Amino acid sequence: MKRKTLKNIVEYDGIGLHKGEIIKMKLIPAKSGGIVFRMLNMPEDKNEILLDYRNTFDLTRGTNLKNEHGAMVFTVEHFLSALYVAGITDLIVELNGNELPICDGSAIKFLDLFQESGIAELDGDVEEIIVKEPVFLSKGDKHIIALPYPDGYKLTYAIRFEHTFLKSQLAEFEITEEDYRKEIAPARTFGFDYEVEYLKQIILP
Repeated sequence: MKRKTLKNIVEYDGIGLHKGEIIKMKLIPAKSGGIVFRMLNMPEDKNEILLDYRNTFDLTRGTNLKNEHGAMVFTVEHFLSALYVAGITDLIVELNGNELPICDGSAIKFLDLFQESGIAELDGDVEEIIVKEPVFLSKGDKHIIALPYPDGYKLTYAIRFEHTFLKSQLAEFEITEEDYRKEIAPARTFGFDYEVEYLKQIILP
């Protein structure tokens, strides 16, 4: 599978989830380098954050990244899922604040932006990860298991809340671009009122 980027620069302004500020986002095609978040609120020599699992931190109610210089970007999970499904491997994401626009709370707007630009195939190949044996990871009450699956990519997700409306839920999806756009991308994020103050505290000014 070939590496991919956008054909054209795309710009989008939207509200950040936690601080309620207007976030200006610019998606810039790149021929290599992976996914890089460029934080315009930081000095130029310290403002780039590479999408790398080693740069994740504080995964409470969101996926957040930082670099060794203190640059941070919050709430990237919807954007990253859309990138994966679109096959985009190389891109510069410029932001004037430290979180992504929340859009309508779902990933569908990001897919629309990619479609608006068009996607360009690059020369390099993607180094695919193939799961050959079970992999387990647990942290507190959160658990993930990866199992070999030769027929594609399937996600099974179970969740349990001690809450009147949510309680226990289970969902399973074959991840294709068509199914993602129909079944997953429109799903909107949610939160509980008791989490609001904590989330406000961890988002730096």
